[in-house]
This record gives sequence, C-alpha cells and structure tokens, in this order.
Amino acid sequence: MQALSARLEAIVQSLRPCRLLADVGADHGLLPIAAVLRGVATNAIASDLREAPLRLAQRNIELAQLESRVTPARGDGLAELADRGVAVVPTRYLPVGTTAAERDLPDDGGHGFVVKPAESVGALGLSRWPADATGRAGAVAAVDALHADGQDVLVQPLLPAVTDRGEFSLVLVDGQLSHTVRKVPTAGDIRSQPEWGAALSRVRATAAQEALAQAALDAALDILGVDGALLYARVDCVDHEGEPSLMELELIEPDLYVGFDDGAADRVVAALAARLGR
Repeated sequence: MQALSARLEAIVQSLRPCRLLADVGADHGLLPIAAVLRGVATNAIASDLREAPLRLAQRNIELAQLESRVTPARGDGLAELADRGVAVVPTRYLPVGTTAAERDLPDDGGHGFVVKPAESVGALGLSRWPADATGRAGAVAAVDALHADGQDVLVQPLLPAVTDRGEFSLVLVDGQLSHTVRKVPTAGDIRSQPEWGAALSRVRATAAQEALAQAALDAALDILGVDGALLYARVDCVDHEGEPSLMELELIEPDLYVGFDDGAADRVVAALAARLGR
C-alpha cells in the first residue's frame, strides 16, 4: 500500500478523534485507512461515485486487514435520500462505463434537460438541452463527452421554477436553520451561482422547505451512521409539482452565504468554538 501524500498526511494530522469518519470521494481509500490505523477514527467509510477507485480502495483495505472497520460505499447520494422518503428532483445517474441513450433521459415534461458532472463545483461542465429531438440527441452526446472525460453524470429535467423563482439554499449550523438565500439566475441562464450573474437575496424559508431540509439532513446522518448534528450543511431545493424538492445536499465545504445574514458568521464561529472546547 502506497504512502500518504503530503496533502493527505496534513489532513490526517488535522483530524480530531471520532467514532466514524466518512471520506467522500475517497479514491484509493488511503486517508480513512490511515485514520483508523492511527487510532484517529474507530471506523470509516470510503465513499466514491466510481467503481474503479472503489476497487482500489477495497484492495488497500484488504492489504491493511481492515475489512471489518473500513467500508467502501458507492452511491449517487440523491437516490439514497429518495429511498428514505426525501423529495428529490428526478435524477438519472449514469456512471462511466454505462452507455447513454435517449431512453435513459428522465421525463422532462416538455421543458428540456440539464446534464452535469456528478462531481463538480460552480456549475462547471453543466449544459442545458431543449426537449425536441435535437435537444435529446445533444443531451446524450453531452453525457458521452463527460464519460470520455472520466466523469460520472447526472441528468435532470429542467424545472421551470429554476428560472421563474430560482433555487433556495437553506443553511444549517449545528443542525439548526441559520438562514436562507434565494438564488435567481440571470435571464436566459439556469446557473444559480453569483459568478454567472445570478441575483442572491436573503429570504425566510417556508415551513415545507424547513421540513425538507431536516428530512434530508436526518437521512444523510442515518446513511453515514453519524450521531449528533453536523457542524454545518446546506440544502439546495427548488419547487417541483407544488412542493420543494432537493437538488443538492452540500456537506463538504459549501458556500454558507454568511454575508447575507448579520448573525450567520457568529453562529458558525460559536458552533466551531463549542466543538473545540473554547
């Protein structure tokens, strides 16, 4: 088994002791293996969207003789949440190695499709396709292009609410709702990030949005086997068929939009200080 890189070594040394460590995007699984071997974590999950990295992680886990303590796990996230009753935007997960066809596209209701990498940031690699024959063929070609680049793919219907009302990001700190931000794309676009011109504003979450956020977070904690609240989480949702539906659940270093609420930064700092015993 190969040695840790300087980056992974620094991460392991920064970890606090825990009962369960979840490494999302684990690749070779070296980080959770090292954490368990050094006593930082009692058990660990090595999660990845792709089959090849998980096979390598499994081999490294066996070499370290940690099969009972480090568990490899593959999943697209949203499907697992939907299985636990969370309302999610209809999504087709197409990993590398699968052949895309028009029959694999979700029901778009005549509004078109969104094709995006399963792992990305800032809407990089995202493309939008109309509902006609040309658009359907273009969506399939976009999937093939991302596969050729080694990326697993998510395909979702283009929901009219994205352009009509925008997305809503509910930020939770220590398991409690801190604030909510509405993100409306610029005219003719569907990307909700400010770097693409989207307009962001602080709003009050509806009761239905709060219930969705709590259900999504509870399901994620159950999947990860985590007791207690996470330091932070961001739940991105959009209206679909009259109710909010989950688009993304951000647990790994999301933008918490602390600049849109006067007390948000203080709440994050206080929660972090409490965990550090300060």
